[in-house]
Amino acid sequence: MAGSTVSRRRTSSRGTSTLDDADRDLIKRRRWDHMRLGFALQLGAVRFLGTSLNDPTAVPPSVVKTLSGQIGIRDTDSLSRYTEGRTRWDQAGEIRIKYG
Repeated sequence: MAGSTVSRRRTSSRGTSTLDDADRDLIKRRRWDHMRLGFALQLGAVRFLGTSLNDPTAVPPSVVKTLSGQIGIRDTDSLSRYTEGRTRWDQAGEIRIKYG
């Protein structure tokens, strides 16, 4: 998704994305916590960096903590499961279609 034109709106001074109600509704549709958190991280990366990440789990812990707090996920240990399979690529495509 390099070169994406997804809006970089709603970024805080710390550089992490602030999710609005529409974002949280879209994230809430994911079945498991690791999928919800991974989607939120992908969305934040696209907004802040303008591209998706090959490994969305390789972000600073402070970003994981901020986004997980916004979507009500306390246990972030399962995030490593997000990199299994093709879901992260499917979700990156969904973000591109929805936001960009």
